[in-house]
Amino acid sequence: NAAIYASGAPQALDLRGNFYGNSGVIGSAKLVGWRIIYGRRDANDNLILGAPSEVIVLDNSLMSATYTSAGSFTVTVTTTNPHGLTTGAVVTTSGATDVDANGSFTTTVTGATTFTYTTVGDPGSGSISVAVSRNTRLEASIPSEINSTTPSWFFQIYRSSQVSDVSTSIFSDFKLIDERTLTSAEISAGVFFYNDDVDDVLLGEELYTN
Repeated sequence: NAAIYASGAPQALDLRGNFYGNSGVIGSAKLVGWRIIYGRRDANDNLILGAPSEVIVLDNSLMSATYTSAGSFTVTVTTTNPHGLTTGAVVTTSGATDVDANGSFTTTVTGATTFTYTTVGDPGSGSISVAVSRNTRLEASIPSEINSTTPSWFFQIYRSSQVSDVSTSIFSDFKLIDERTLTSAEISAGVFFYNDDVDDVLLGEELYTN
């Protein structure tokens, strides 16, 4: 005389993501992976988990750029791709033609691919690499088997350790970031979003398929 639903839990589907923000938990020039899993707890509080999603790997690579300098040693940096920064972001620059342009600086954003900062000397102009730490915005499709809030379906998100992005692959050492119950709105939309800003020291138990 209650709702009938299939036993077990469905396998997680796709997982997508991108970096955002000026200062976050994912270091610059780092390669990181994520997986998700869906589950529920039955009336006897037994934990029921499905199979995890495939791995999504994101590379918070150094940004390639060029720079010029003007009066009062104001350096204008132009990145090859949109930088996603906002004014006040702290970046670390390296590999500049002149060492005066290298270091950690607070930026003023002037466009989608441009920002400025000031230096103590005139660095001239040339090429430069820009490093900035980021947080991650994740998006996942919800399996069609999860079609109501009964039982209380949840998702778990796991993240690997961070490795240098010159590595060939990440480690299979995924640890729990968070567990959250799916809302009726997310189930109706068939998708959920999650902002990962969890520091490495706060990661929890390992994924059971590690």
